[in-house]
Amino acid sequence: PSPFPLFASDRHRLVMSGVGKELATKATRYLSERFPQPKQAWLNFGLAGHGDLDTGTVFMANRILDDDEKSAFYPTQLLDHDLESSALRTCSSPVSDYPDPIGYDMEASAFCARASLVSIRELIQVVKIVSDNPTHPVGSFDRSSVGALIEGALPSILPLVDQLEELAHKIAPSP
Repeated sequence: PSPFPLFASDRHRLVMSGVGKELATKATRYLSERFPQPKQAWLNFGLAGHGDLDTGTVFMANRILDDDEKSAFYPTQLLDHDLESSALRTCSSPVSDYPDPIGYDMEASAFCARASLVSIRELIQVVKIVSDNPTHPVGSFDRSSVGALIEGALPSILPLVDQLEELAHKIAPSP
């Protein structure tokens, strides 16, 4: 039994945390305790609003800011990709005014804080799909579009997963 929806294969684990920092922390802790492995690759993948990018755009977070704690996490940019790169602010509640041309989510800073306790920064990355922006605000977001957004983003995200795994094997080769 799992407190979160968990999908696992012989190589990958995916846990769906739900919305918010508390759930992201708990889900990341759950996954790290259930499948402990030093220097494991970690990817936070989900939806975010953005002050400048079009909906459906996939972006790699180059800086994660936390509104509550005023802390920042800077993922090492080692992966080869053609994605947009953007700062990302983790907020305690949805943002509807998009004050800056950056991303806005509700989980990434908590994910990074927890994952950094069990792995190294080079193996912790955050990728988001723009779900809302000033033209299509969060209040008009249709949850039924989540599947289509994720499906459209997978061709961009799966190569990143492979690169992260290769990097993890180089850093911590199998015995």
